[in-house]
Amino acid sequence: MAIVKAEGGKLFPKYLNQGSKGPAVNVLGLLMIVSGWDKEHKIVLNGNYAPTGAIAAAVRNFQDDWGVDETDGDFGPETRAAFKHDTGFDVDTLMADMFAGEGQYVGPDDPDEPRLPLEKAGGEDHSAEESHD
Repeated sequence: MAIVKAEGGKLFPKYLNQGSKGPAVNVLGLLMIVSGWDKEHKIVLNGNYAPTGAIAAAVRNFQDDWGVDETDGDFGPETRAAFKHDTGFDVDTLMADMFAGEGQYVGPDDPDEPRLPLEKAGGEDHSAEESHD
């Protein structure tokens, strides 16, 4: 097994195979979940693309259903092309720097404090506008 890197700052390398570890594995797991391919196995997002794990099983299910030549559980070029056709999502558009570094997350000062309507918080509240269909 060779260690490969994604080229051109992309998140996904050309071959994302079982045994891989890292953010691309978590994103692949999320993609399998949101596109409904994790039906039989509960995917755990721990960055590990284990050969006997749920992500590999979900990829194999996808490959089998889509008639990908090799149903090996690896996310290579043929599988990603079929995935793009199925979902309309191209993993090659994801750049690694989109997932790097510490996040800055904003929440309420007091999580138990009720949220203010947008108009009172300084934003616009369009929820009461009538629809003109």
